Amino acid sequence: MRYYIDNSRGDIEAYTILSAITSIADKFSSKGHHVVENGEIKPLDVAAAIAPTPNGKTAMYAMMWGVKGHDSNEPVYEMHIEDVDKDPYFKHDWERHRCVIPVSYFSTDSIRGNKCSYFCYPKNDDIVWICGLYRNINGFPYFTILTMRSCARIRCFFDRIPLMITTDMMDEWVCPTGNRDLAVNKAVLDIQIERILT
Repeated sequence: MRYYIDNSRGDIEAYTILSAITSIADKFSSKGHHVVENGEIKPLDVAAAIAPTPNGKTAMYAMMWGVKGHDSNEPVYEMHIEDVDKDPYFKHDWERHRCVIPVSYFSTDSIRGNKCSYFCYPKNDDIVWICGLYRNINGFPYFTILTMRSCARIRCFFDRIPLMITTDMMDEWVCPTGNRDLAVNKAVLDIQIERILT
């Protein structure tokens, strides 16, 4: 899966401009990592995310997509929302380290044999936020994306999509004292899909 930011839209630009947090972005850049403010974001790229501050508010951070897993040195890019609370490795992150990633649309491959890829985006074209978990490792923040089962209408194309919420649910998900279950129950399900022509 890849996701995309179109910050030519004024309503999303403020959430994606990493120049406001150059200290973290520059640390990643100095290590040779790809920092992305606009366009396609791939695993191991560094992009904007919203996470809680020590005083319980929210702020924007530069984070790398992929948390080092506990079973191997391979990063974990995606986790099933149905399983995350059963995984002791991510238990603390599930309780205290939740984040959201601003997204304009995402792309994913069909689970069927036609090997087609599709752009997917919210039907009402509002800003949505992909839900994730994050972890600080040696002074660098990393995130993994949470996915959920697709709704019946699009399950013939792919069986999972990112867990996405609207702006009014952002604090419920991100803040450690928020109602994360409410945010999950109000996840964005109504999405449009378009086949990517190659």
